[in-house]
Amino acid sequence: MQIETTQTSNSPKPNIEKAEVVLPQGLIGLKHLTHFKLITDESLYPFVVMRSLGEEEIDFVTVDARNAIPNYQLDISDADAAELGITSQEDDPVILNISIIHSADPPKVTSNLIAPVIINRKTGIGKQIVLENHHKYSTEYPLIIDKEKIEKIPDKDKSAC
Repeated sequence: MQIETTQTSNSPKPNIEKAEVVLPQGLIGLKHLTHFKLITDESLYPFVVMRSLGEEEIDFVTVDARNAIPNYQLDISDADAAELGITSQEDDPVILNISIIHSADPPKVTSNLIAPVIINRKTGIGKQIVLENHHKYSTEYPLIIDKEKIEKIPDKDKSAC
C-alpha cells in the first residue's frame, strides 16, 4: 500500500494534541517502550514530541512528515497496513519521523525516513515500519527548519534524541 504525504489545503495538522498512542511492538531497538503521549505545540510545529510513558520516560523529537518532507511516498506491506487498520489514503494516518538535533552552529536537524512511526488516527495504534521502498530514502534526511524553532524545543527533548 502506498501512502502519500503531500500537503494540500485540506491536510490538517495532526489532531494528536497530548494523545496517547500504543505501539504494541515498541520502537526498533526499544521494544519495551510501547506507550507514548504525543505532545504538540503550535510554536514548535512541525515537530511533535513523542514521550514514552511508564517507568522509563524518554522524549523523542519527531517531525510530522505530511508538512515537512516534500514528495515522501511510503510503501508499506499489506500486512502492516492491515495490522494498523489502514485500508486507504482516506484513513489519513499520522506519520512521524524520529529526528535528531545535532549540536552545531547553526543546528542541524536530520530525520529517519526509512522507518517512520505510522499511527492509525482513529484507534491510536501505531507501528514503526521499515518501508518497502526504504532504498529511496536515508536515516539522516536533512531538514531545513527555522533555528528559532529548534531553540524553543526544551533541552530535555533535545538530549533524548
